[in-house]
Amino acid sequence: MAEDKDDKGSPKINPPDIYDGNKRNFHRFWQQVQLYILASPKQFTLDAQKIAFVLSYLRKGDADSWAESFQMQKAAESSGSDTDLGKWSDFVTDITKAFKSEYAAKDALTDLSNLFLKKNTTAEDHIAQFKTLVVKAGLKEEKDLCAKFEQSLSPRLRRLISYRGDPKTLQAWYDAATTMDHTDRQLNESNQRFLAQHRAEPKQISNKPNLSTRYYNARKGQMADTRSTYTRSTPSTRLSNVQQNIIISIVFS
Repeated sequence: MAEDKDDKGSPKINPPDIYDGNKRNFHRFWQQVQLYILASPKQFTLDAQKIAFVLSYLRKGDADSWAESFQMQKAAESSGSDTDLGKWSDFVTDITKAFKSEYAAKDALTDLSNLFLKKNTTAEDHIAQFKTLVVKAGLKEEKDLCAKFEQSLSPRLRRLISYRGDPKTLQAWYDAATTMDHTDRQLNESNQRFLAQHRAEPKQISNKPNLSTRYYNARKGQMADTRSTYTRSTPSTRLSNVQQNIIISIVFS
């Protein structure tokens, strides 16, 4: 699919979401602001342009009240008819102080501890969420991050990764989780297709008795037949064995 571009041929970046002053969402909003400004350097050559742009997205709740108060204060401080919005660096300090949660790192650490790979979530999406929380929590120690990431994976995925030894770096954990999750999902899809085509119930199959399988019960004076029997394995059992062998062959290839 072709990448969206503006009229000048530059990559098109979505503008920020409207911000309502919720401190838990400030980090995400500010990332959107920075990305948009970074992608449009010709549009934001002056500090006033950057500040006005951000103020235009502070339209709800506490954010709207803060923006109104900020503009009134700057208007009062300006000597001329035009309002001087001040320096961009000062604005960044003010808005960050107003809306950055003092508990953001603590909340992110709690969310990180409670993060687990869900069945309907791919490893790629899980890793993206993990990385976001790591940044918010301000964690940098790789050994601790490896342990937290391992704990966030499902028991099955941890077991599949352990077949070839635990990864030594965080990136190695990401790569192993992505590879094994992708492989496991493909095999599960094949499993479902196989079972859909082979839904026969297991059958008891008996061999007819012959002379070699007869014996005489002298105690009761009766003839008895010993019939060798076996149960045909189910499709799911056969496929489970094949699936396990495929995973192991991929792990050690």
